[in-house]
Amino acid sequence: MEEGRWQKPITIVDDGTETNETRLGAVCDLLFAMEKLQIDDDLLVVAADNLLFFSFQEFVDFAKVKGTSCIMCHEQPSIEKLQRTGVVELDDNFRVLGMEEKPQQPKSNWAVPPFYIYLKKDLDLVRHSVENGCGKDAPGNLAHYMVEHTTMHAWPMSAGRFDIGSIDTYEEAKRRFG
Repeated sequence: MEEGRWQKPITIVDDGTETNETRLGAVCDLLFAMEKLQIDDDLLVVAADNLLFFSFQEFVDFAKVKGTSCIMCHEQPSIEKLQRTGVVELDDNFRVLGMEEKPQQPKSNWAVPPFYIYLKKDLDLVRHSVENGCGKDAPGNLAHYMVEHTTMHAWPMSAGRFDIGSIDTYEEAKRRFG
């Protein structure tokens, strides 16, 4: 294996899952990693199936300024696409007023990609989320749960992203970006 130079150490945590039927789900995977690595600090949670055209440093700086756990958002004009993602309502200060997963009647055009910052002060909420009714699978379930249980802000992405989470979008990314 080739060694890279990283500013922070990277640890891969294997939950032992070998099939889709026995997987833990995204929320439970996060809880597993938190327990296994004894994490007790701010968390940046990122879906790995995206090409990004911005720096997470901007997102981290936003969370520091706001002093709250945060989600990312972007304007999405397509109602069809909003119906397939999380959608947030925001005030003028980008505080999250509410969040819905895959709403039939979206209340805003602010879509939520799977990028989150959970501050240390909110980790107990994260740790007890599943036992308190949060779904186990989609990472948006945890974001929705957190919005209902603590103050959160949403950072509008400063540039785009390209989701490569399906074969179709992966092939499209290869065509567009080489």
